[in-house]
Amino acid sequence: MASNSTSPDSLPFGSMHISDPVQFYQSKKGSIDTINCKVSAPPGLSNPRSLLLDTQSCNLFIVDSDNNRIVVLTMEWEFVSMFGEKDLDSPWGVAILSDSVFVTDVGHHGLLKFSLFDFTLITRVSSTTENKKLKEPRGITSDGNEIFVADSGSHAICIFNSELEFLRYIGIGDLWFPRDVKLSQDSITAIDKSDTCVHIFSKGGEKKKDIIPLDPNRKSSPLFFHIDTSGSIILSDYDSKTLQIFDLSGNSIHTIQVDENPKGVLVIKDKLFCCYTDKIQIF
Repeated sequence: MASNSTSPDSLPFGSMHISDPVQFYQSKKGSIDTINCKVSAPPGLSNPRSLLLDTQSCNLFIVDSDNNRIVVLTMEWEFVSMFGEKDLDSPWGVAILSDSVFVTDVGHHGLLKFSLFDFTLITRVSSTTENKKLKEPRGITSDGNEIFVADSGSHAICIFNSELEFLRYIGIGDLWFPRDVKLSQDSITAIDKSDTCVHIFSKGGEKKKDIIPLDPNRKSSPLFFHIDTSGSIILSDYDSKTLQIFDLSGNSIHTIQVDENPKGVLVIKDKLFCCYTDKIQIF
């Protein structure tokens, strides 16, 4: 199926609806204030890489990478908390399991566990701890029981329990530089920078199939992706400055051209959130 390239204006697909940008999160002012935003904690966002919605509290967790912290906001853009400044060095991804927040940290080759109640550090695994399993951990997700980490340096998905005990690898021999990982039904889905391919595995680690949604003749660098409730995959392609939307068979649904290099993406109800160098755009 041919791709339809368009700007983000009234683009329905699956359970999502993309409309004109309604808001920007800017940090160049020295704070994270913008339309309806009451955040006053300086400095502002600097290289926000990814974001996550806590479905229990309905708070948004933003990985504010260059500030080495996680910023927590309500969906009304009111400041809740921020944490991790003393513990993180280039954080990349965030996940929630039970009453804990888990953050991947590229600088320390680590995975950190914080309390979801007061955001204090509980424990970590990193290059300086006994459990040295991670090498450039990036995307992270959870199925409610285990933690799945796209570990670029290990060329695999690393799986931990909630106590950060290493359990197993998935994807060794199939992945080279995994950037992000998501769960859908009974499958583990990962994107790989080296082959711009979407790899789908069973929970047991068996490869199900590969999807090649990006043009192999065009320079591409997929960073993050999101799977919406209809099964559509929204992928941020950093080099081409596009958001690629396709189905699980690899058929292109839409291509959205954006003005900057996109990073983390997230769908909440009828809105698409996309991270850039110093802002978060909402479609």
